[in-house]
Formats: sequence, C-alpha cells, structure tokens
Amino acid sequence: MSDINFKAPAGALSPPIDMQNEGLRRGAKIWYRKNSHTWLPAELRCNFDSDIATVSIQIEGESQVQDVESFNILPSNPSLQSGIPDLTHLSYLNEPSILHNLAERYVQDEIYTFAGPVLIALNPCKPLPLYTQDLANKYKSGARDYTNSLKPHVYLIAANAFRKMVREGQSQSLIVNGESGAGKTETTKKAMQYFAALAGGTGIEDQILETNPILEAFGNAKTLRNHNSSRFGKLIQIHFNKSHHMSGATIKTYLLEKSRVVRQQMGERSYHIFYQLIRGCPPEERQSLHLPMTVDGFHYLNRSNCARIDGVDDAAEFRGVCHALREIGVSEEERLQVFSLLSGVLWLGNLEFEANEADHNNDSTKVKQNPALTHASHLLGVSQTLLVSALTTKRIQAAGEIIVKLLSVEESRDSRDALAKAIYAAVFDWIVMAINRRLDI
Repeated sequence: MSDINFKAPAGALSPPIDMQNEGLRRGAKIWYRKNSHTWLPAELRCNFDSDIATVSIQIEGESQVQDVESFNILPSNPSLQSGIPDLTHLSYLNEPSILHNLAERYVQDEIYTFAGPVLIALNPCKPLPLYTQDLANKYKSGARDYTNSLKPHVYLIAANAFRKMVREGQSQSLIVNGESGAGKTETTKKAMQYFAALAGGTGIEDQILETNPILEAFGNAKTLRNHNSSRFGKLIQIHFNKSHHMSGATIKTYLLEKSRVVRQQMGERSYHIFYQLIRGCPPEERQSLHLPMTVDGFHYLNRSNCARIDGVDDAAEFRGVCHALREIGVSEEERLQVFSLLSGVLWLGNLEFEANEADHNNDSTKVKQNPALTHASHLLGVSQTLLVSALTTKRIQAAGEIIVKLLSVEESRDSRDALAKAIYAAVFDWIVMAINRRLDI
C-alpha cells in the first residue's frame, strides 16, 4: 500500500467511530488518519472495542506500536481487491479505500472507474491510447450494462445511453461534472465523437464537432489549474431521427464568466479569442481593426503577467477558428463584425477618465484624449459623443422625468467595464445562435 494524500474539507471535525470498525480483530489491515491530508496503511495490534477511546496500531513500514484515537482508523480492503474496476465491489467503501483504489488504477493508466452506474474519470494529463476506432467498435458491439466484462470507459456510458434510447424510445442524459481541470470538456468531446461513430451517416456529427474550436476560443481561458478551462456551462442536445442517425443538435450555454473580460488573476488569461485575434489577424484586416502586434498595449490583457500558453500557437488557433466559423455558415461580413466588436472591447478597456476641471463642483468626469476613444467608437459603430455620454452619465427616470446623473471617475470606470462585459456576452450569445442555426437541420 501507499500513503493516500487528500484535502479534507475546511473546518472538518473529528468524525464519530465508524460502524465499519465493529468486529475488527488484532492483525486486521486498517487505514490510519495521520492528519487532515494523509491516510497511512497500518495493522491493528489489538481487538477493536467501541467503548475504548484509543487502540494500538503499527504503521506499515514502521516497527513501533503506537496508541491512536479510535475515530482515526478505518478498515482496509484485502489486497485482492486493490485496483478493481468498480468501487461498489469493495468490501469497505470508505474514503481512504476509494482514494487508494483510484490511485492504484491511475498509476496503471486506468483513468476510468465505475461507482455503480456512475463513471469516475481522472485527468491523466498526458495522451493515452484510449480512443482508437478499434476500441470504439468494441464498445459499440459489446455494450450491455455497466456490469459486463468491458473495462470502464466513457464509450461504454455513451453506448449504453444510446442503446437505452433506441430500446425504450426515451431521451437520455449524460451529466459530466467535476472541478476545474478535471477533464469535463475533453470527456464531453470524447462522448460526442463516439456518438458520431455510433450513429453517423448524416454529416451532422462533423458539424457538431466543428463547434468545439469555436466555443473553446470564445468561452475558454487559461487558469492557474487548467490551460483550457471552460468558463461557461453547456447543455448539448443531440437529436436522432427514426433511423437513429444524428439529425440535428442544439447547444445551450449559461453562466458565462463575464468578469474575465475585464480582469484576470495573476498567471491567468482572458478568453483565448482575444490573443488569437491579435496574433493571427491577417495584415489586411489588422489595420481596419486597429490591432497592434502584441497584447501589451491593452489594459484588459496586460495586467495578469500571462500572455502565452506553452505549446500553443495562438495564430494557428485563430486560423482554425476562422475555418470553423466558415464551416458553420458565418459569412465573411459577419466574421469581420464579430472581430470588430472584440477589438472595440479591447480599445474600450484603454479609455481613461479624469475629473472635469471645468466643473467647479468636481462632480463630473471626462474621457482623457487618446486614440482609444477614436478606435473604440469606430469599431463599436457609435459616435464618440454618445459613447462618452454613456460612460460618464446615468439616466434615471423619476416622477415622469429623465434625470441625468453625473458619474465619478470610479463610477465611469465601472460603467466602461460593464459595457465591455455586456458586449462580449452579446457576441458570445450570437456565436451560439449561429452554431444552432447551422445545427438545426
């Protein structure tokens, strides 16, 4: 056995003695909780009695016997059960036993484990030969239920859902859940690819897969834990015809992290599309979009000390996004309008405000004169006067009258950021609408 390290919940209290410990005898293999982060394999050196507050144990690899509090031990499973593919088959289904079983499988590159009908997937953080066509065919022909001899795999979950839909004529759902960096997006993509192989023949599957680089460009960003973290929720509805071939799809999104447009933590990036646009924009479009060659000059991008991702070519990614946009039916005019709005958002972030010295009450704000105002208003398609007014004043309706409230410098900055977030969210929603327009066949 090996040490099991894990992060316990903040403020966790000592648990009561576990009922699983009842009947443990001297020589039983157990887990000992050394601290809130570590379980150690050990051997019980006395018979367990729930009326006794302490028990004697010997930690594996140590010669000394020590007395520990009874609530800090849990029974261990026999070595025969180490690394089994379904957690529900463990004799003891406690926390250290689950973690140990997952760890044993992980070191053997077995990243999938069943917990009954639930599939647990661990991010291997490296390529593995788990998604070949031969393997897909194996699960396609052999899928029955999660108790069969096939190894745990996302293909098996997808195949079972498809077969149940066909057999019962009812819609099925796959819920992919996990923390940031767990591999939710990649797991969803693998399930989509498998559905395409399973029910192909219409071409819609290729169009669905073509949406991935688009949604990742506009909805994903580098975080401290994940270089390609999805910053929005996504529900994909795949439609099948009576022949059980894909006939269409709908993508619904929610909870886009709009705040990332205007600020990021140190070491993180804004949405990929901004960096792709700046580094990949062709010369003939760069001039009209007023884009420099680097991100350094943009307030919304240059404060997190992170402009690049190791091993990622933003310019090449941009070309892939443009190709995917064409594939889903976005015209060149629409594409340029989208990029114009994105460039406008970046220039909007460069607007600076100062107190209006002409206002003796020092209540009003004006925009400092710099190229940002000219570029932002041009790219967003509004006059400079209207843009300045929208950012430095607020209209309030009271008693049937419109009252114009002057905003402070700080309030104007907040108004600028709110506008930038609203524009980006509108662009994102339009992109999703364009995707659905293409997939609605």
